[in-house]
Amino acid sequence: MSVVVEGYCVVVERRTVEKKYPGGLAQFSEDSPNSVYCYDDYLTCNGFMSDKDALQFIDGLQKRGLVNEEIALVDQNVGLLAPRDWMECAKHKDGWAICWLKGTDRTTIAAPAGWTPEAARKRQQTMSFLPISEFEKQFEFLRREESVDVYRHRKTGEIRYVGRTTPPSKS
Repeated sequence: MSVVVEGYCVVVERRTVEKKYPGGLAQFSEDSPNSVYCYDDYLTCNGFMSDKDALQFIDGLQKRGLVNEEIALVDQNVGLLAPRDWMECAKHKDGWAICWLKGTDRTTIAAPAGWTPEAARKRQQTMSFLPISEFEKQFEFLRREESVDVYRHRKTGEIRYVGRTTPPSKS
């Protein structure tokens, strides 16, 4: 079984969550900061549009007792950002990224509620995920609208919306 990866995903083995996360999988699911969360028999996966938000989520996991080697950060375009001997990632035959626990079957896919292959294909054609430092070179921050940052492309004027799970910075 595998999990869908869109944007930046924080992946943790399900058995690690059940063993080490206070309250187990039920509490972990409840604590997920957005609706881009799913799990299969082996992995949990939390998706983010911003690498800053993903890194902040990882920091919270570490404060709850998980160690760096138990947590994977995956970029939908690059794959694993640091090797993990317990997990593999690849592009599905239809183009989206997936991850699975090494040694398990990857043909069945778990995805967040409401996820469809058709919508995923459309997002792949219209969205690109860049590290926030590169994104900020290309896009100018305009404003925050509730939990969404609004940017304008510096050359084309294109407006881009980035869903955020963290409060705006005070700078």
